[in-house]
Amino acid sequence: MTNQIPHTPTPGFQIRPPVITKELQRLVEENKKLIKTALPAMEANERRKRELELQKQNQLPDYTEVAWLKVLNQNLDKPQCPEVKLLKKWQKYRKCCCWELEYEWEIYYQYDFAWAQKEAEFRWIEVLSCNNWTNLGRKLWIVWLKQLLWLKEQKDYKGYYEDDIFHNLWRDIYFWTSSIWDSFSTNPNNFYKVNLDTFNTRIFLNKDIQSKCFSVRCRLKD
Repeated sequence: MTNQIPHTPTPGFQIRPPVITKELQRLVEENKKLIKTALPAMEANERRKRELELQKQNQLPDYTEVAWLKVLNQNLDKPQCPEVKLLKKWQKYRKCCCWELEYEWEIYYQYDFAWAQKEAEFRWIEVLSCNNWTNLGRKLWIVWLKQLLWLKEQKDYKGYYEDDIFHNLWRDIYFWTSSIWDSFSTNPNNFYKVNLDTFNTRIFLNKDIQSKCFSVRCRLKD
Protein backbone atom coordinates (compact mmCIF):
# COMPACT_ATOMS: atom_id res chain seq x y z
CA MET A 1 0.00 0.00 0.00
CA THR A 2 1.45 3.28 -1.10
CA ASN A 3 1.93 6.05 1.36
CA GLN A 4 -0.64 8.85 0.80
CA ILE A 5 0.51 12.39 1.32
CA PRO A 6 -2.18 14.31 3.15
CA HIS A 7 -3.76 17.09 1.06
CA THR A 8 -3.10 20.53 2.33
CA PRO A 9 -5.58 23.05 0.92
CA THR A 10 -4.08 26.07 -0.74
CA PRO A 11 -5.00 29.34 0.90
CA GLY A 12 -8.10 30.97 -0.68
CA PHE A 13 -7.91 34.00 -2.94
CA GLN A 14 -7.91 37.02 -0.74
CA ILE A 15 -10.28 39.83 -1.88
CA ARG A 16 -9.08 43.12 -0.68
CA PRO A 17 -11.84 45.42 0.49
CA PRO A 18 -12.31 48.52 -1.68
CA VAL A 19 -10.88 51.75 -0.51
CA ILE A 20 -13.84 54.04 0.26
CA THR A 21 -12.79 57.42 -1.03
CA LYS A 22 -14.78 60.63 -0.88
CA GLU A 23 -15.35 60.44 -4.61
CA LEU A 24 -16.79 56.92 -4.30
CA GLN A 25 -19.07 58.04 -1.47
CA ARG A 26 -20.29 60.93 -3.63
CA LEU A 27 -21.09 58.56 -6.53
CA VAL A 28 -22.99 56.19 -4.22
CA GLU A 29 -25.11 59.05 -2.87
CA GLU A 30 -25.83 60.32 -6.38
CA ASN A 31 -26.95 56.85 -7.46
CA LYS A 32 -29.27 56.63 -4.48
CA LYS A 33 -30.85 59.94 -5.47
CA LEU A 34 -31.19 58.79 -9.10
CA ILE A 35 -32.93 55.59 -8.03
CA LYS A 36 -35.34 57.53 -5.81
CA THR A 37 -36.30 59.89 -8.65
CA ALA A 38 -36.11 57.37 -11.52
CA LEU A 39 -38.55 54.81 -10.08
CA PRO A 40 -41.49 57.24 -9.68
CA ALA A 41 -40.76 58.65 -13.16
CA MET A 42 -40.80 55.15 -14.66
CA GLU A 43 -44.05 54.34 -12.88
CA ALA A 44 -45.61 57.61 -14.09
CA ASN A 45 -44.47 56.82 -17.64
CA GLU A 46 -46.07 53.37 -17.51
CA ARG A 47 -49.25 54.91 -16.13
CA ARG A 48 -49.34 57.40 -19.01
CA LYS A 49 -48.88 54.57 -21.52
CA ARG A 50 -51.81 52.67 -20.03
CA GLU A 51 -53.97 55.82 -20.10
CA LEU A 52 -53.08 56.44 -23.77
CA GLU A 53 -53.97 52.86 -24.65
CA LEU A 54 -57.36 53.27 -22.96
CA GLN A 55 -57.93 56.57 -24.75
CA LYS A 56 -57.13 55.01 -28.14
CA GLN A 57 -59.85 52.44 -27.58
CA ASN A 58 -62.44 55.21 -27.31
CA GLN A 59 -60.79 57.96 -29.34
CA LEU A 60 -62.55 60.43 -31.58
CA PRO A 61 -60.91 61.57 -34.84
CA ASP A 62 -58.90 64.81 -34.76
CA TYR A 63 -61.91 66.87 -35.78
CA THR A 64 -65.58 66.61 -36.73
CA GLU A 65 -66.69 68.32 -39.92
CA VAL A 66 -70.19 69.80 -39.66
CA ALA A 67 -71.54 71.98 -42.45
CA TRP A 68 -67.99 72.88 -43.59
CA LEU A 69 -67.00 73.59 -40.01
CA LYS A 70 -64.04 71.61 -38.66
CA VAL A 71 -64.54 71.41 -34.90
CA LEU A 72 -61.63 70.06 -32.89
CA ASN A 73 -62.30 66.86 -30.98
CA GLN A 74 -59.93 67.83 -28.21
CA ASN A 75 -60.22 68.89 -24.62
CA LEU A 76 -58.55 72.30 -24.84
CA ASP A 77 -58.78 73.20 -21.18
CA LYS A 78 -55.06 72.86 -20.45
CA PRO A 79 -53.18 76.04 -21.44
CA GLN A 80 -50.20 76.10 -23.78
CA CYS A 81 -49.56 79.83 -24.16
CA PRO A 82 -46.01 81.24 -23.74
CA GLU A 83 -46.93 83.06 -20.53
CA VAL A 84 -47.69 79.75 -18.81
CA LYS A 85 -44.38 78.28 -19.95
CA LEU A 86 -42.55 81.15 -18.28
CA LEU A 87 -44.00 80.30 -14.87
CA LYS A 88 -42.08 78.18 -12.39
CA LYS A 89 -43.29 74.63 -11.79
CA TRP A 90 -44.66 75.41 -8.36
CA GLN A 91 -46.62 78.49 -9.49
CA LYS A 92 -50.30 78.35 -10.31
CA TYR A 93 -51.54 79.69 -13.63
CA ARG A 94 -52.98 83.07 -12.89
CA LYS A 95 -54.55 85.78 -14.99
CA CYS A 96 -51.53 85.62 -17.30
CA CYS A 97 -53.47 83.05 -19.29
CA CYS A 98 -56.21 81.34 -17.36
CA TRP A 99 -57.12 80.13 -13.92
CA GLU A 100 -55.81 76.78 -12.77
CA LEU A 101 -58.62 75.74 -10.47
CA GLU A 102 -58.55 72.97 -7.90
CA TYR A 103 -61.73 71.57 -6.39
CA GLU A 104 -61.85 68.31 -4.43
CA TRP A 105 -58.58 67.12 -6.00
CA GLU A 106 -59.81 67.80 -9.53
CA ILE A 107 -57.89 70.31 -11.67
CA TYR A 108 -59.76 72.58 -14.09
CA TYR A 109 -58.53 75.25 -16.50
CA GLN A 110 -60.80 78.13 -17.46
CA TYR A 111 -60.16 81.35 -19.35
CA ASP A 112 -61.45 84.87 -19.18
CA PHE A 113 -62.49 86.18 -22.59
CA ALA A 114 -59.28 88.01 -23.53
CA TRP A 115 -57.06 85.03 -22.75
CA ALA A 116 -59.42 82.60 -24.42
CA GLN A 117 -58.77 84.52 -27.65
CA LYS A 118 -55.01 84.67 -27.08
CA GLU A 119 -54.77 80.98 -26.22
CA ALA A 120 -56.63 80.07 -29.43
CA GLU A 121 -54.38 82.40 -31.43
CA PHE A 122 -51.29 80.75 -29.93
CA ARG A 123 -52.57 77.30 -30.98
CA TRP A 124 -53.47 78.60 -34.47
CA ILE A 125 -57.15 77.81 -34.01
CA GLU A 126 -60.26 79.95 -33.50
CA VAL A 127 -62.83 80.19 -30.71
CA LEU A 128 -66.20 79.03 -32.02
CA SER A 129 -68.51 81.87 -32.99
CA CYS A 130 -72.20 82.14 -32.22
CA ASN A 131 -73.07 80.91 -35.73
CA ASN A 132 -70.70 77.95 -35.32
CA TRP A 133 -72.51 76.88 -32.16
CA THR A 134 -75.89 77.31 -33.80
CA ASN A 135 -74.79 75.08 -36.70
CA LEU A 136 -73.58 72.44 -34.26
CA GLY A 137 -76.89 72.49 -32.41
CA ARG A 138 -78.80 72.05 -35.68
CA LYS A 139 -76.62 69.38 -37.26
CA LEU A 140 -75.76 67.14 -34.30
CA TRP A 141 -77.87 65.17 -31.87
CA ILE A 142 -77.24 66.43 -28.34
CA VAL A 143 -75.58 63.09 -27.42
CA TRP A 144 -73.09 63.47 -30.28
CA LEU A 145 -72.54 67.12 -29.43
CA LYS A 146 -71.75 66.31 -25.80
CA GLN A 147 -69.33 63.61 -26.90
CA LEU A 148 -67.65 66.11 -29.21
CA LEU A 149 -67.32 68.50 -26.27
CA TRP A 150 -65.86 65.78 -24.01
CA LEU A 151 -68.91 65.80 -21.72
CA LYS A 152 -69.00 62.13 -20.83
CA GLU A 153 -69.60 62.27 -17.07
CA GLN A 154 -71.25 64.65 -14.66
CA LYS A 155 -67.86 65.79 -13.33
CA ASP A 156 -67.05 67.15 -16.82
CA TYR A 157 -69.64 69.91 -16.32
CA LYS A 158 -67.23 72.45 -14.85
CA GLY A 159 -69.56 75.39 -14.35
CA TYR A 160 -67.72 78.71 -14.30
CA TYR A 161 -65.35 80.61 -12.03
CA GLU A 162 -65.78 84.13 -10.66
CA ASP A 163 -64.50 85.94 -7.57
CA ASP A 164 -62.62 82.86 -6.31
CA ILE A 165 -65.80 80.78 -6.28
CA PHE A 166 -67.04 77.88 -8.43
CA HIS A 167 -70.59 78.23 -9.70
CA ASN A 168 -72.91 75.50 -11.02
CA LEU A 169 -70.19 72.87 -10.73
CA TRP A 170 -71.17 69.41 -12.09
CA ARG A 171 -74.49 70.79 -13.27
CA ASP A 172 -73.66 73.18 -16.13
CA ILE A 173 -70.74 74.06 -18.35
CA TYR A 174 -70.11 77.38 -20.08
CA PHE A 175 -68.08 78.05 -23.23
CA TRP A 176 -66.92 81.35 -24.67
CA THR A 177 -67.91 82.34 -28.19
CA SER A 178 -66.05 84.91 -30.26
CA SER A 179 -69.23 86.88 -31.00
CA ILE A 180 -70.16 90.26 -29.54
CA TRP A 181 -73.70 90.53 -28.19
CA ASP A 182 -74.34 93.93 -29.73
CA SER A 183 -71.68 95.53 -31.92
CA PHE A 184 -73.34 98.95 -31.41
CA SER A 185 -73.36 98.69 -27.64
CA THR A 186 -71.13 100.99 -25.60
CA ASN A 187 -70.62 98.17 -23.08
CA PRO A 188 -67.49 96.21 -24.16
CA ASN A 189 -68.23 93.36 -21.77
CA ASN A 190 -71.25 91.87 -23.50
CA PHE A 191 -70.14 88.69 -25.28
CA TYR A 192 -72.04 85.57 -26.11
CA LYS A 193 -71.55 82.49 -23.99
CA VAL A 194 -72.87 78.98 -24.55
CA ASN A 195 -74.51 77.09 -21.72
CA LEU A 196 -75.09 73.32 -21.59
CA ASP A 197 -76.46 71.42 -18.63
CA THR A 198 -76.36 67.74 -17.76
CA PHE A 199 -79.98 66.98 -18.57
CA ASN A 200 -81.16 69.42 -21.23
CA THR A 201 -81.31 68.50 -24.90
CA ARG A 202 -80.41 71.88 -26.35
CA ILE A 203 -77.76 74.57 -26.07
CA PHE A 204 -78.45 78.07 -24.76
CA LEU A 205 -76.82 81.29 -25.96
CA ASN A 206 -76.81 84.40 -23.80
CA LYS A 207 -74.49 87.25 -22.88
CA ASP A 208 -71.98 87.66 -20.10
CA ILE A 209 -68.99 89.75 -19.01
CA GLN A 210 -65.40 89.15 -20.11
CA SER A 211 -63.96 88.75 -16.62
CA LYS A 212 -65.74 85.46 -15.87
CA CYS A 213 -63.83 82.24 -16.53
CA PHE A 214 -65.35 79.68 -18.88
CA SER A 215 -64.11 76.72 -20.87
CA VAL A 216 -63.15 76.99 -24.55
CA ARG A 217 -63.89 75.00 -27.69
CA CYS A 218 -62.38 75.86 -31.05
CA ARG A 219 -62.33 75.13 -34.76
CA LEU A 220 -59.48 74.71 -37.20
CA LYS A 221 -58.59 77.87 -39.07
CA ASP A 222 -59.43 77.96 -42.77
